[in-house]
Amino acid sequence: RAADGGAEVIVSRGGTALQISRSLPVPVVEIQVSPYDILRCLYQLREYRGIIGITGFRNVVYGCESLGNLLGMQIRQIVVESGEDALEKITDAARRGVGMIIGDAVSVKLASRLGIGGMLVASGKEAVAKAIEEAQKIAEVRMRERERSEILRVVVDNSHDGIVAI
Repeated sequence: RAADGGAEVIVSRGGTALQISRSLPVPVVEIQVSPYDILRCLYQLREYRGIIGITGFRNVVYGCESLGNLLGMQIRQIVVESGEDALEKITDAARRGVGMIIGDAVSVKLASRLGIGGMLVASGKEAVAKAIEEAQKIAEVRMRERERSEILRVVVDNSHDGIVAI
């Protein structure tokens, strides 16, 4: 509906952003998961003594085990590439003693089905503000390009002389 309504850019997160970008001709800016977002989850779990699995794409989970070492927590990075991949990897992590999953909605739902805890990583205001700022820049560039295109169209349509492009 947003694209049909003339949206210049769509801001979304995670798998939804990926699906939108694959199916619509409108630029999509993804709200990234920031290190602050992971830290907020870990802070809430500071009393938890079990193994915590942090799921996500490589850029999301990179460095989380080191972060766990600094905080005195047992962290396992679970790199996923897709929803199907998540089921296999989270099942394997549960078999290896992970008792809590931090991740996206798909990972948390899978964890619940496997009988282990789950905590959704919420994007903080920093990540949302950054995505909105990027979307505004893209919308401005698209608007300027349309204006330039319109000027060129008017020149070409009203020219009585030949035009050569090199």
